Amino acid sequence: MINQTQLKQINKENNIYILFVVAVASLSIICNLIMGVEVIIPVYFTQLTVPASALFYVLTFMFCDLVAEIYGFEKAVRVTVYNVIAQAITCGIVFALLNWLPANIDKQSESIMYFFTLMSREFISSTLALIAAKTLNDFFIVYLRDKLAGRFFGIRTILSTVVGEIVMLEIDYNYSFRHLKSPLEIQKLIWSAMVYKMIAAVLLAFVAVHIANYLRKNIILTIPPRGSERGYFVKSFFKAFKIW
Repeated sequence: MINQTQLKQINKENNIYILFVVAVASLSIICNLIMGVEVIIPVYFTQLTVPASALFYVLTFMFCDLVAEIYGFEKAVRVTVYNVIAQAITCGIVFALLNWLPANIDKQSESIMYFFTLMSREFISSTLALIAAKTLNDFFIVYLRDKLAGRFFGIRTILSTVVGEIVMLEIDYNYSFRHLKSPLEIQKLIWSAMVYKMIAAVLLAFVAVHIANYLRKNIILTIPPRGSERGYFVKSFFKAFKIW
């Protein structure tokens, strides 16, 4: 039998997980909406031109690292599944709004059509990139966690974020901007964003370590399975899509 204290603890741990899901989905949707905006970041003797989405998207990797570390690979992948569903709903709403605009609004205006075109491509590319990059990111966190007996989380989160972001950017930017920019311009965007994200990953690693230490002390009933079990990662990946 589960007593009241245990029930409260289970609810607390589930609520923290839901908070991570909402944070990742919200950030991803916002990043999709502002991807067409480019910002200039001064870095020492040069300047980096990156999509505004790059400024915030790196946070989603930190949150996914924390979920993978504390809750395990399956629940980390499920965060991505919920994320894709949230983005699909958002894209559907945007599509509906742009196709049922009042007659006195020019739907062919450059800004509206640019937004619609980029939003549609971003959903397709983001879905592919999310599943590939975030799964790889989660795999690295859990695999190295078990190999290193849970040590060096800060280093692990930097390595997994860099690997995941490279995959994410190459898929996402090349597809989203393929008819809007030249291949050279796209690669410049990718590597400018990557420089920023590497710096951000190092800085966020310190934050992630403190949050992970707090979660380890407060999440005591959730015991993530070890990835050493044969076929664990493959089985967990497909189980993550069973959301009901």
